Amino acid sequence: TRITQKVQKINGETVSVAKVGSGEVLKEPIDEIVVKGGKKSSYSGYGEAIATSGEWGWPATCSSISSPFGYRWGVLHDGTDIAGCGYGSNIFAAQSWTVVQSSYKFDNGEYITIDHHNGYYSMYAHMISGSRRVHVGDYVVKGQVIGSMGRTGAATGVHLHFSIWSGFPYRGGRALNAMSFY
Repeated sequence: TRITQKVQKINGETVSVAKVGSGEVLKEPIDEIVVKGGKKSSYSGYGEAIATSGEWGWPATCSSISSPFGYRWGVLHDGTDIAGCGYGSNIFAAQSWTVVQSSYKFDNGEYITIDHHNGYYSMYAHMISGSRRVHVGDYVVKGQVIGSMGRTGAATGVHLHFSIWSGFPYRGGRALNAMSFY
């Protein structure tokens, strides 16, 4: 006998699974995401970095901007939202130096902040729970995989909230338009 399931997905992420009818399970389901054209890495993410010619590397495997930096409804959206890469795609350090935050915050979800020791900090938010590959105090290099794209925190879909700051984020620092660095 077969089991029929109704699966609801939003932006490629399964949000609910319900059995329809009854029956016998022939084979247990496997919790796995298969992405056509995706390339698995040793970090369990997928996708290669997009090459850039400047000092800053691109932090994602795709370049679609779903929400730009700027004011909306009187509030500053302090980063650039990059979407379309897919759930679990790799997130890369945009520049080298020291990880100063690797944590969870209600709005950012799973996030990482890197101090680049040049007055700038970069922040990467909404990573998959448990996908952060670096810890506070770690030295990272430009292009290193630091996590996987998800939708933790106050996210309505899978994306990377990427921001660059002059000074420490939310502690006296000033958010800058990350796109002005490319």
